[in-house]
Amino acid sequence: MDASLAPTAARPRGVTARAFALLSAGATVYLALVELGLWSLVLRARFELGAWPRASQGDGFLAPFVEASVDPREFGRHADVVYALLLGLAPALAVGLVSAPGGFLPGATRVARGVCALGLAVLAAVGLHLLLDPGAYWLWLLD
Repeated sequence: MDASLAPTAARPRGVTARAFALLSAGATVYLALVELGLWSLVLRARFELGAWPRASQGDGFLAPFVEASVDPREFGRHADVVYALLLGLAPALAVGLVSAPGGFLPGATRVARGVCALGLAVLAAVGLHLLLDPGAYWLWLLD
């Protein structure tokens, strides 16, 4: 048996950290695609309407009813792709929350730490955007 294949005490932690880094990278890419899809749809509505899109509920749930500027479903396949990406948003957030801190385990490489740090930054940005919803674009998309 080759000595490089023999199990060592450090290998499981390094392998685990690498696996967490890969999961974090996947979740990061997926969350970035969701954000890119939303903003591309918002910008498309802006260019076609000449004004920023708004939801029929105004800027929040307690705001008075206003007429919606445009229904996102009027954009056909573009909106369908964004809605399909939204189906995986909750699992991607969950995977990101679980996997990103795992890249900082003992035995993790610099690359794994960097990928997981980037994953935490993207996760925080998407989470803040979901919570604060500036411009009420998530509300417009789901209205």
